[in-house]
Amino acid sequence: MYIKYIAALFLFIIILTTESFSQTLEARKYELAKNYEQNGDLENAARLYLELAQNNLKEDAYLENWARTIKELNKYTDYLDYLKERIQQTPNLITNILLGEAYWLKGFPNEANDAWDKAKKLAKTKENFLLLTQSLFDLRQYDKVRDIFLEARKEMGNPNIFADELSKIYTLLGDYSNAVNEILINYNLTRNISLTEGRLYALMLNQQGKETVRLGIEKRLAQNPNNIELIYLYVWFLRSVSDYNKAFDEIVIYDKLVNADFREILNFAQQSLNDNQFDVALKSYSYIIDNAKNKNFPSLLASTLYGFARTMQQKAIFNNTLSKDNLNEIKDIYSKMIKQFPNTTNEYDAYYQLALISMNYDKDNEKAIDYLNKITAKFGLNEIFVNSQFTLADLYAKTDNLDKSLKIYAQLLSAIPAKYSSNYQEIVDKANFKIAKLYFYENKFDSTNVYLNKINIASNTTSVNDALELKNFLTTNISYKKALEIYSQSEFLEFKKDYKNAIDKYNEAAEAAEQSDLAQQALMKIANIHFNLNQYEQSIDDYKAILDKFPNTIFDDFIYFEIGKEYNLLGRTDDAVENLTKIIMNHPKSIYYEDARKLIREIRNKKEKS
Repeated sequence: MYIKYIAALFLFIIILTTESFSQTLEARKYELAKNYEQNGDLENAARLYLELAQNNLKEDAYLENWARTIKELNKYTDYLDYLKERIQQTPNLITNILLGEAYWLKGFPNEANDAWDKAKKLAKTKENFLLLTQSLFDLRQYDKVRDIFLEARKEMGNPNIFADELSKIYTLLGDYSNAVNEILINYNLTRNISLTEGRLYALMLNQQGKETVRLGIEKRLAQNPNNIELIYLYVWFLRSVSDYNKAFDEIVIYDKLVNADFREILNFAQQSLNDNQFDVALKSYSYIIDNAKNKNFPSLLASTLYGFARTMQQKAIFNNTLSKDNLNEIKDIYSKMIKQFPNTTNEYDAYYQLALISMNYDKDNEKAIDYLNKITAKFGLNEIFVNSQFTLADLYAKTDNLDKSLKIYAQLLSAIPAKYSSNYQEIVDKANFKIAKLYFYENKFDSTNVYLNKINIASNTTSVNDALELKNFLTTNISYKKALEIYSQSEFLEFKKDYKNAIDKYNEAAEAAEQSDLAQQALMKIANIHFNLNQYEQSIDDYKAILDKFPNTIFDDFIYFEIGKEYNLLGRTDDAVENLTKIIMNHPKSIYYEDARKLIREIRNKKEKS
């Protein structure tokens, strides 16, 4: 009895060990096949996958891997022969799908359809149908894919299943009406607004596509007029097709349905302003002002008034129609904000905008200074306060009050807590650069360098490049002390927009440092002033004179680019291309090389279209 027990146990161990070894060998063979495939040895990969598939009829993964590799080898005869044999042993879903594929690839459509029909009957779950349709999709059998999905809907009793997949198929078939319907079904299921907008936008490449999308959305809205997701999508669509007034009507409905208390309308107005759609922005702001005036929404009304004024201002500037009446109307709105919202950031914002208007349009720097001095650090180092201080310091400098300008920068720097200075690095570096520049204007070059050295070169703030450029300019030209002093005075005059005297001074600096880089830079400053004054022909003559006077100038690539740019603005495109081409031919490593190529392409494309 004992011996029989031992023998049985021994036999069991042998069987267990053999099975374990067999499983280990199978796993190792599978890994080897995958390695062959990854390394591009498809012949050996296919051979091992086939061995595994033949030895394990229940493991579909082996069969699918073999099918993939044998198709890549274009061995469609081998593909079909084995599947015809396999279907006798395992007439399951996967085998029928692959058999249909093999018949199709060998040119037997009737047999392929028979196999796919059998697969369709075997499909019971969503995953089953997706496996079948993916095979047909890869063979570009889009009609069949559509029909299978629609039949599966009926069989599964779910009219919304496969909406995402069907939207793609209908798009490929050019059936945009049904594609829109499926996209909207999927949107209702997923609430994925970004995906939905992307899918719809792909159908809106022409007027017919836009109308199809419009009809699809409007049809669904007619069935459910209070569906907030659909209304939100409709607003997006209307903006996309530039139907801004209708979009405004819909955002009003949406705002009421979600109880947003005008905030959705405000967002719509601000977005319209950003898109330069000034009329609908003004309409939106006006609607809020008219309908929210009796409600206690101080912050909302302040933002609305500010937005209304900014929109009027931007519209007038954009259309080049900023009249005195426009300005007075805008100033009245900002004045109302100051009265209605005292001791708020809205008040300070209004003061800042009034200062800019006084400075840029009324040319009244004293009034601008008065407005800016009303803005304090009461609300901390916020954007309005910081911008107001930099603007105020610039105004003092432009009115020759450099001491007050320096004092403002010093106060601004002292207001920043030392332990948090890294959080305000942009402000710190900008203030130090501004101080350095003021000392530069005063010919105090040692002090200029002291403050340039305070700028954190590793900080990557916007002032770093300016600081490095000025430091390098001083180092390079310090030997031309007299010319450098005249040059710095020229820059100060240009900063104050005293262009006539600035040009005279730059010419004087160029004469004082004749044949030097400083002389060239002084003359280029003159050319740039004429460019900024839209005096393009004079600017071109200035640049050409530099090339004549300094034939070996290191700035010739920059000069050719500027000349090319200005000829293009004058409509002399042949002259523009001629000068830009000189950069392409002679300066392949120039920092202006790519910009020159881009501008040449733009000029030629414009010519072709005209």
